[in-house]
Amino acid sequence: MSDGYTIRFGEGGETYMTTVAAVSSVLAGWAPTEWAESWDNVGLLVGDPGAAVGRVLVALDVTDDVLDEAERLGAEMIVAFHPPLFAPLSRVRADEAESRVIWRAVAAGLALYATHTSLDSARPGTSDFLAEALGLGPTLPLRPAAEDSERGLGRLGELPAPVALGALTAAVAEVTGAAYCRLAGDPQRAVRRVAVLGGSGASFVAEAAAAGAEVLITGDAKHHDALDAERRGLALIDPGHGPSEKFVVERTAAFLAAACPEVLVDESNATVDPFARGA
Repeated sequence: MSDGYTIRFGEGGETYMTTVAAVSSVLAGWAPTEWAESWDNVGLLVGDPGAAVGRVLVALDVTDDVLDEAERLGAEMIVAFHPPLFAPLSRVRADEAESRVIWRAVAAGLALYATHTSLDSARPGTSDFLAEALGLGPTLPLRPAAEDSERGLGRLGELPAPVALGALTAAVAEVTGAAYCRLAGDPQRAVRRVAVLGGSGASFVAEAAAAGAEVLITGDAKHHDALDAERRGLALIDPGHGPSEKFVVERTAAFLAAACPEVLVDESNATVDPFARGA
């Protein structure tokens, strides 16, 4: 049995458990916290590192619905992609929207860990999952890490054959489950060289164009991003922020299940794209 593991005895016999610190260490081995962007807030954000963990819930966001799900399942830890603690809090209260989920987690004894841009920069990482789902061939980072050119933010690769932008947009919508998928570009234009960046990546328009991409697939594109892309001869496909990151949950859950066999790992069913509610 590995260091950091404890044993819980129940009516059905021994159940092996690990600790919050051990799960955190496994995640940091895949996506070290020092790989996160300087503005980000990743790693173990809430909880006792020494507390026992027998069940982990993996989610995209920490919401009230996800907290309800974790409590219903009896999970002791939530591994989320987006950090629930980002902007500094001056107080933590149950009746204030900014801090309610933190108050609830602490009150329930739930540990909260966030991967976010540390996983964006990992290999495999957030954009690898999207690239693989779209069938891109071997990829390179769109913005390589200074210390390791094999990892970094975004991915650049090629489709097996040229595809019309309209058909590619439909494929992106289907693969990501996006309620709305926007295209800035000629639907009839055939493209093959594709850049992807899960999440909010419209700031990579210039880098994608300079790298020879014909289309950038990312979330949160704005009006002026689309105009900038058009000037550079780059098409934009925007399935939305959350849908472009949807594969993070299943891939993180699969990684943890393999790396921590002593722990039950669940994929959240409560994570919902807020823009899909009105679709």
